[in-house]
Amino acid sequence: MSAGGKGGDSDGMNTNDDSEDANPKPLTTAHKIEIWKFAIETQKHFAELSLRMRQLSLAVTGAIIAFASLLYARGDHFPIQLAGIDIPIAALLLLVAAALLALAQGLDASVYHHMLRGAVRFNELWEKRLREDAHWEVGLTETISAYSRYDKPQLEDGKWSPAPSTRASSAERRIRRFYSIPAIGLLIISIVIIWSYQSASNGDELHPQTVSTEDQTG
Repeated sequence: MSAGGKGGDSDGMNTNDDSEDANPKPLTTAHKIEIWKFAIETQKHFAELSLRMRQLSLAVTGAIIAFASLLYARGDHFPIQLAGIDIPIAALLLLVAAALLALAQGLDASVYHHMLRGAVRFNELWEKRLREDAHWEVGLTETISAYSRYDKPQLEDGKWSPAPSTRASSAERRIRRFYSIPAIGLLIISIVIIWSYQSASNGDELHPQTVSTEDQTG
């Protein structure tokens, strides 16, 4: 009997646990605010990762460009032959800098920014649930997103929308331009350096230096 009683008590306890799991306690306003704060910190974390990536890429490429400019100004070409083409070291360094910018763009725009967008989307939905508890018309994340997408956002009935005659802009597109424009510029400059070096080399071969007749008679 005692065993049966214990078994019955344990079954009863399991039943109570199951009922508590099936009917969890609702979140209080304080708990919801804490979740919102944590989501904001997550957004800040991914935004800081993107910022550090941009700072690092600019610092590294800036150092490479400075070194390449110094070599080019001194006339130290140190050509390296690739695919039958003599490429000055300055042009090669600029190509490396452009490649680093392309890699940084892929990591920033395709990884960090996508994770940031996920964190932002979660908080936008969470802020909609907090409107009644926090007594706000729109949340912080929704407002930041609106001013990031639109030049002149307008708030109507608790929703952000672009002002007339304005178009939405993508943050990811702006990030890609941040990397692609200087990368294309470096690529063009490196091609010009290679072309000018090839032209100078061909000119030296076609028009070798000659000794004047006065020097010969002298």
